Amino acid sequence: MAARPESTEVSRAMRRHERTITGEFRLKRLQRGVEYALLSAVHLFFVLSFHDYLEWWMAAALGLTMFCLNFQLTQLRERRRTREKRNRGRILGDTFESILLLMFIVLLSLGGLVKRWLAMGDQEFLGYVAAVLAGMFLAGLLGEFYWQLRHFGALDGERRLNYIRNLRRTIIFPYLK
Repeated sequence: MAARPESTEVSRAMRRHERTITGEFRLKRLQRGVEYALLSAVHLFFVLSFHDYLEWWMAAALGLTMFCLNFQLTQLRERRRTREKRNRGRILGDTFESILLLMFIVLLSLGGLVKRWLAMGDQEFLGYVAAVLAGMFLAGLLGEFYWQLRHFGALDGERRLNYIRNLRRTIIFPYLK
C-alpha cells in the first residue's frame, strides 16, 4: 500500500526541520567550544608565563576551586536551558547567575586592594587571576560537554528544542542573536 502524498511530504518536512535544528545545535556547540578553549588557553598561557612569580600550589588551588564552583553552576545553567524561554525559574536563575558574575568582576577590580594587603607584585597577582579565570573557562567548556553527553540525548523533543533555542551561539557576546 503506497503512502499518501501528504503524509510523505509532512514526514520530509519534519526530517528537514530536524536536520536544521541538529545542524544549528552542532554549530552553536562548536563555536562555544572553540571560544571556551581559546579563553582557557590564553589564561593558561598567562599562568605559565608568570610561573616564576607564583606559588604553584596556590595557583592550582585557586584554579581548582573556581573550576569546581563553575562546573556546578554550569550544570545548573544547562538544566535551566531545557525550560521554556519565558519560564520564571529560568529567568530568575539566569539573573542570579549574572549578578554573581558581576560581583566576581567587582571583586577582581578590587584586586589592587588585595594585592597591596598581601604585598604581592603585579605579575604574581595577574598570575593568580589568570589561574582563576582558566579554571572558570575550563569548567564552562567541560561542564557543557559533560551535561550534553550525559543528558541531552535523553530529553524529550520539546525540552531538546528549548535547550537549543536557549543556547546562545557565543559566550563572548551572549546577547547577540
